[in-house]
Amino acid sequence: MTAQRSAFPLRIVFSQPGGAYAVADHVDVSQGTARVIEVDKAGPLLMLKLAPGDYTVDARFAGRTERRQVRVGRDGTQLDWRLPDEPR
Repeated sequence: MTAQRSAFPLRIVFSQPGGAYAVADHVDVSQGTARVIEVDKAGPLLMLKLAPGDYTVDARFAGRTERRQVRVGRDGTQLDWRLPDEPR
């Protein structure tokens, strides 16, 4: 996977508060109002081929959804997504 990193400009690593890796039940990636991709059972490492730009990533874990904004640059971006200690 390391050799393929440059082919996937957005890399998301999901983890729990204690540092253990996590798997999202579902992930939606949108740009503006357009859904770009959706993935079930994503993680702990999710690598996506996306054009540079601003995206919204929604990930569902055990019935609750978390949201992150991410900017994908020309050189790629890694989002280290650590779940909160308590449900929001």
